[in-house]
Amino acid sequence: MNSNEGEYYFTDKISVDISATDNFSGIADIKAVYLTDDVTSAPGWDIKNFNWDAENVQNLGADAKSVTIPFADTTNAGNVYVKVTDKAGNENITSLSDDKKFHFDKTAPTVGIAYSSADENTTNE
Repeated sequence: MNSNEGEYYFTDKISVDISATDNFSGIADIKAVYLTDDVTSAPGWDIKNFNWDAENVQNLGADAKSVTIPFADTTNAGNVYVKVTDKAGNENITSLSDDKKFHFDKTAPTVGIAYSSADENTTNE
C-alpha cells in the first residue's frame, strides 16, 4: 500500500477487517462489495437500494472477520461496503470512511529521456 495525501493505492488484492456484533439475536449474515466512485456517484445512487444479491457481492457468513477485495482494473477510486444482518432481520450497512477510499494501480509510470539542449551541440573529438 502506498499513500499520497490521504489517497491509498494498491497493486494487488487487499484485506479489510470487519467487526460486527449483536448482543441480542446474533449475527446472521455479513456481505461485502467493492464499488468504484463512477458507480456510487451516479445520479440517484443510494447504497440502501443496492442489489446485495448481485454477482460481485461476497457472502461472508456470520463469523467473518475480514474480506479480501480482488484487484479491480479501474482508475477510479473505490470503497468497500459491508452489510450486516442479524437473526431478527435488522440490517446495518457501512463503508470505509471517505478518507480511506482507495485505488488499484498496476500502471507503471511513463519516462522520457533525451540529451539536454546544451549537450546536443557538444562534439566528442
